[in-house]
Amino acid sequence: MAAEETISSTISKRRGQDKAAWTSIRARSVQVALLDVLRKRHLENTGKEVSRAEVLAALMSEGLERLLGNQSFGEYQK
Repeated sequence: MAAEETISSTISKRRGQDKAAWTSIRARSVQVALLDVLRKRHLENTGKEVSRAEVLAALMSEGLERLLGNQSFGEYQK
């Protein structure tokens, strides 16, 4: 419930539309490197580029172990 309240509090209303608020975060270089590795794997496996924000959202949703098992982010299969 607290997570839902936090999410709803980060939504800002502009001209009648709900838009998620963006924020910057501090990340260590190894964390950014992990996001970049996952971005590269996704591109190799699907042919589609994704942003770091999209990879982070997937990582938060799936967890690293499960995400690596996902066909889009797992090891490249030729």
